[in-house]
Amino acid sequence: KFTFLPKKGKNSVPNPGVVTAPAVIRNFVKVDNLTVEQYEAFESSDNLLWINGPAGAGKSVILCGRIIKLVQLNEDNKVVLFKFGGKGNNCQLYQSALKNADVEYQDTSMS
Repeated sequence: KFTFLPKKGKNSVPNPGVVTAPAVIRNFVKVDNLTVEQYEAFESSDNLLWINGPAGAGKSVILCGRIIKLVQLNEDNKVVLFKFGGKGNNCQLYQSALKNADVEYQDTSMS
C-alpha cells in the first residue's frame, strides 16, 4: 500500500487531481486516495458504466468498491462478476476486499 503525502512547509500545494477515497474503498479495498475521475466513476448513479483505462489505472479498485457498496446497501443484492483469469488478473484484490467487507462470494473458474 502506497500513499503519497504532500511535502510539509510553505511550498506544499495539494494535488487538485487527487481526493480522499470514500470510506468503503479506504476500509475494504485499502486505497486511501483516488483521482477525480476515479471518484466520479465510483460515485456515479448510472446503472451501466464503461470504465476504460490502462493497466494500473484503478479500474479494479473502483469496481471492487462499487460491488461492496451495492451489497452493503441491501443484503439481498446479488452481483455477478466476470473477469479474465490468468496472471495479473487482480483476483487477490477482489478476494481480500470482499473478505474485509464480510461479503460472501463464490469463485468459479472454467477450464
